[in-house]
Amino acid sequence: MSVKGAGARRKGSRAEIKVRNLLRTIYPTELHKNVQRVPLSGAAAIKGDVMDNNDPDSVYEVKCQETLCLHDWWRQAKAQAAPARTPILVVTQAYRPFYFIMHRKDWEGMVAESDFSQLHKNVEFTSTRNFMDRAAELNNYEAGIVVLDDDKCVVIPQIYYLDVKRALR
Repeated sequence: MSVKGAGARRKGSRAEIKVRNLLRTIYPTELHKNVQRVPLSGAAAIKGDVMDNNDPDSVYEVKCQETLCLHDWWRQAKAQAAPARTPILVVTQAYRPFYFIMHRKDWEGMVAESDFSQLHKNVEFTSTRNFMDRAAELNNYEAGIVVLDDDKCVVIPQIYYLDVKRALR
């Protein structure tokens, strides 16, 4: 086992724990135990990196890497969620917030059901070049639109995603 490989795994585990803790803030304390990191990060029967049994239709794939491979990660998230669950890719880099990426139609359905419909605004990302810089330019209640693996997806700042999820409870 290389030191670099072990460090990368620890960094990934820390990101998964942070996402788990963020998702727990959506729910009352008695439901926190229903949001867990997936053992072996989805390598076993349970897929994804974080599971939310309060919302079992969603599968969270978490990535914390300096080199972005968004198209590959999106394909992985879709494969983890297949055939009938909602893929959600959560990305970050060192010293950056988390961004939640999902199919645009799924996000728009969530927003329409929430109290945030009036705040919803989309900003087109023409490419994935400088992705994290473009995502950092989003206001708290804006979503970026990006095409990943031929799917129209949204890039959602963590505060917006969590607030919409809270409003849907």
